[in-house]
Amino acid sequence: FNHNIFVITRDVLDWFSSNAFRNDDDKKNSRVSLLDKESFDSLPPCLFIAAELDPVRDDSYNYKELLEKAGVKTKFVLIKGVVHPFFSIPGIFIKSCQEVIETVQEFMENQ
Repeated sequence: FNHNIFVITRDVLDWFSSNAFRNDDDKKNSRVSLLDKESFDSLPPCLFIAAELDPVRDDSYNYKELLEKAGVKTKFVLIKGVVHPFFSIPGIFIKSCQEVIETVQEFMENQ
């Protein structure tokens, strides 16, 4: 099985971005660019689940840090050895998907 067909590269992300937005102003909208928000005061506790082999993984770390600095309760879980869309292909990533389900259940029960 070739896992490389599921890897999202920076080039692919750039293609999505260039085709999803009309211009750079759209990309700066706070509903799109979460890292550019001015305030995080009204956010509920946030659970971050990141794939280890994901080009946007570090953005998740950065967003988590911003929320923590604003006093938002966060939990970050890194799923090792998986690519960005792993949760949509559970037949391949059985244990990883089960880990995510258990993590979400635990997080929801503790809120």
